[in-house]
This record gives sequence, structure tokens and C-alpha cells, in this order.
Amino acid sequence: MKKYLIFFTTLISQLTFAQQDCLPGNAQYYYPSGKIVQHLSTSGAFLNNSSGESGYNYLINDEPISLIYTGGIWIAAIDNDGKPRFSGTTYVTNNNKSDWSPGPIPENGAAITASHCKNWDQFFVVDREDFLTAVALMYNSNGSINKDNCDKLPKSILGWPGRSNPHFESVHGFNLPDHTVASFFDNDGDGRYDPCSGDLPMLDPYGAQINTFEDVVATFPDRLSLNILNDRGSDNTLSFGLPLGIEIYQVAFDYHSQDSLETTTFYQHKLVYKGAETLNDSRFSLWFDPDMGCYLDDFVGTSSTHNMIYFYNTDAVDGMPADFCNGVSTFGSEIPITGISYLDGLDYIDFAVDSGVWVRSGLTSSLYLNNCSVGSVEPVTCDPDGQDSSFYYKMIGKWAANVPVTIGGNGYNPGSTDTTNYVFDANPADVLGWSMCTANMPPSDLRMLMSTGSGPLLPGAIDEVMTAIQTAPNVSHPCPDIQPLIDLNKAANNFKRRGWRRASTTASTNPNFEKNLPWSFEHNEGGFKLTTHDTNVKIIISDINGRVLERHQMSRNETLGWTSTHLINQLYIIHISNEKQSQAYKYFSR
Repeated sequence: MKKYLIFFTTLISQLTFAQQDCLPGNAQYYYPSGKIVQHLSTSGAFLNNSSGESGYNYLINDEPISLIYTGGIWIAAIDNDGKPRFSGTTYVTNNNKSDWSPGPIPENGAAITASHCKNWDQFFVVDREDFLTAVALMYNSNGSINKDNCDKLPKSILGWPGRSNPHFESVHGFNLPDHTVASFFDNDGDGRYDPCSGDLPMLDPYGAQINTFEDVVATFPDRLSLNILNDRGSDNTLSFGLPLGIEIYQVAFDYHSQDSLETTTFYQHKLVYKGAETLNDSRFSLWFDPDMGCYLDDFVGTSSTHNMIYFYNTDAVDGMPADFCNGVSTFGSEIPITGISYLDGLDYIDFAVDSGVWVRSGLTSSLYLNNCSVGSVEPVTCDPDGQDSSFYYKMIGKWAANVPVTIGGNGYNPGSTDTTNYVFDANPADVLGWSMCTANMPPSDLRMLMSTGSGPLLPGAIDEVMTAIQTAPNVSHPCPDIQPLIDLNKAANNFKRRGWRRASTTASTNPNFEKNLPWSFEHNEGGFKLTTHDTNVKIIISDINGRVLERHQMSRNETLGWTSTHLINQLYIIHISNEKQSQAYKYFSR
């Protein structure tokens, strides 16, 4: 048994960049994760709400309050003529400023059609409940596979875009290209995804040792979302230059049921370069428009030691004036801080070590940008527009071609030699450090760009970037100490170093066995017996079609004796969960 992940890496001999018929993707996915509510998009603005509202929010009394308005993917490199080549996106809701289209790049340089983009303008989502249902249906207690239950599997499992999935077309209505592969656990080792053989969707991050069934169960997130993008399906409407020939597998996932990760969301961007020429100095950036409640009083900063950028409020009350903000909901005096960190960056070659070695990069530069239609700001700090080069310079941490960021003030002092790659790289609580607090900068409508990389892009190259977004609620302002955010950052990195394994899950050949569950479950004749050892335990009983038949909620030290005498003879799935853990059991009524 093994995991299986293949990307098409054959060199495409001819890439044509003629005008295509596709538009940026329109699909949206509402993704709740505990206190975090995000709107994912297939447009390349990966956090984006097509209604014009914020794409990433924090819940206060069930009301979503903005943390990040939108966020986009930028990629750039230098071609053989020494010219920058760029693909990216900023605002797509009103002006379609995106160089990305949905779907993979076809083989052999074939044109990308409008129907191709339309087919792939969607998310493939598997939550842990569906995953555990599939395990309960397909895996017997001795590890053998029960193929008779295949037709009862959730559609998210049957329709996962794993290579050669025989069920894909019946679920989605179009053929799955043979080279298109999402990560999956290949139970029978035949190189093809077939859930009827016990194959399962899986998370497959860089460096993680996820090889066995037990590994897959232990590491599967609370929810896993996948969509695929490329920069060849349409003309570049943001930068108007030539595309690179990049395919992106964008994975969003979370473990909010695990301690210390309740307000953390994760993102994996797998990059597959399908161009024919070697490109140099490749960069990957995430561009954000932070709106921490009110959009007019945000500050930004960097903690390069932790590969992180972050957003906070200018004063002790969120809003302008007071806690009002043109009808936008604010945090009032209970203000969070939000950070985004690279847990893994792009590969690059370090020639300072012997003859050069491949290393993983983290955050290689950060830069703030301004909405120059709001307030009085330095023109060089405005959002880039126009040619590829204006975007590329920002991605290498410069205001313009030969204008570096300087330490102090607003970071723009062409006469200074005190340069840096990171803006405001000090804790705002440090009165002697360089932050927006100590710079006494006026409030403005800010954006923030975080970049990684500097290596070459070789034909067929595959790389990935792993990112975490984290929020520390109710932090004392103004000039907050970002230590709570650093603690969350360390927790995410520790979880990654642990191999993405849940604290409550241990390896076992019995898929229904997890240690330290706060309940005891046992089958008996005609039903089951459940005894709780914790408060607020929820039970959902559903039939083979996913229709919920019963719901129960139990307190500590309660016992539920359930019988199936009132139900028809068939398979039932019993989902049991509390705020931290969940498990699915199967019950056959005969």
C-alpha cells in the first residue's frame, strides 16, 4: 500500500500564447472553520467574496467581521531575454483583473477551450465526516475492503479527481484527463484512484511521511478543498504580458478541532511549470488587502524571523471615527491581530555552500502597498499597474527597478543605504523598533505583499508553498505585542513538524479505533451503547444516502442505548463528535 501522487512533467515542446476564450473562474466556496469563515474563489483571488463583502472573517456573536478583504496569487520569473514575466490577480469582483483561469493545462500545448474552463470552475471538497464515512463503509475491522458498499460512498469521495478515477465522469459530467492528479492514498498500489478498492483522498504536504492507511486517517484534516488554476486559458488582464505556463493545485484545509489551531487555516499551492524554456529568479507571492474590521485604520508589519506578515489596528478602537466605519462592522475595543506565514517556501540553490545545494526558502521579502485613491501617500508605494516589470520589482522587495526599501519612516528614502527586504520588521510593542507605530504613519487603505523564492524554473518542475493564516483575538491595542501571534505561528510549525498528525489519533489497523476518545462505543444485538465521558457530545445517525434520521446531544457520564427496531434493514452511519474530536461508526441493521 502506498500514497500516490503524479503530475504531468513531460516537456511541452510548443506553448502557444494566442488569445483564449476563458474568463477568470466564478465558483465560490463558503468555508466555515470554527470562528473563521472564508470564501474561496477559483478566480486566482483565492480569498474572495463575489458579493463584494470580505473574503476572510472572524465570528463575533455569529456575526462575520472582516479580517482580509481579498487575497491573490502572484508568480513571476525572468525569461532568457532578461525580461520579467508575470501572472497574478488583484480585484476580480468588479473588474476581472486576473491572469488565471480554472483547470489544468492540456498536454502537448493544446488550446484551452471555454468548455474546459467551465468544467473545472469548481471545488472538490471532502470533509472529515465524509472521509470517516468512506472508511467505515469500505474498511472491515481486519483491514480488508468491502466492495459491496462502493455505491453508498459520499459523492465527494466518488468524484475526487484522482488519476483514472472510473467514477469521475458520472459524478461531474466530463472526462478526467489521465495526467490530472489530485493526491490520494493508493490502497492497492495500482497507480489509479478507485474508491471501490479502498483508495482515499489525502493531504500530501511537502516532506510529510504519509504512506500507510493509518497515516492517512491520522492526518486527514477537518476539511480539504482543491481547485486547479492555470495562466494559459486567457489573456493576461492584470499585467498584459505573456503567461509563464504555470498550473497550480490550490488546496485549502484546516484542523480547527485541534488545540491551538482553532483560528488557523492552511493553504498548499503546488506549482507545475509546463513551459518549454528555463526561467530564472522565480518568485511566488501572496497579495492581500487587509480589512481588520474598518478598512481605514489598519497597520501592517513583518516578523521575518517567523516568515510572517501581520495586520493590526492603528489605535485602541477599531473604526473612523470612534467605532463607526461607513456602515462596516467593526471590532470596537476587542481587536484581533492576524498573521500570514510561509511554513514552506520555494526551493532555491544556495551557492554559498560548496558547489550549491537546494534549500527551502521562507519569506524572502515583504512590502506594503497603498490604495492611492485614499489619502495622501507616496506615489512609489501605490499598487502596481501596467507592465510585468512593475509587479516583478514589488515581488523582489523593491519600490522600483533600483529603489530598495529603506529602514525608518515610510520605508522610502532613496538617499539611504540602510536597506532591507522586509518592511516594518519589528514588534509594534518595541518602542525602539521600526514599525508603523514608531513611524507615526497616518492611516491609509493598505495592501501587503509577501514573497518567497529566487531559483530557476525548469521545464517540468514541481514545487509547493505552504501557508498558514492565524488570528489572535482580543489583543491589547494600540501598538500590540505580537507574541500571541508568534505563539500561534509556533504551534502551526510544530504541528507541521509532527507530520500533520492529530494529537488524539493513533495508528491502528481498525479504522474505528482511536485512543482517548471522550466516549465509549460498543455494538450490541439490535443497536449500540454509547457512554460519554465529556460534555456536549453530538450524535448524528444517517442512512446510506446521507439522510439524517436522528440527532442526539449528550452531557458527561450519560448513556444512550440505541436500537434499530424502528428502521428498515440496511447500513447506517453513526457520527459522534464534540468540539475537539469526531469518529464515524457503521451499523448494519438486519
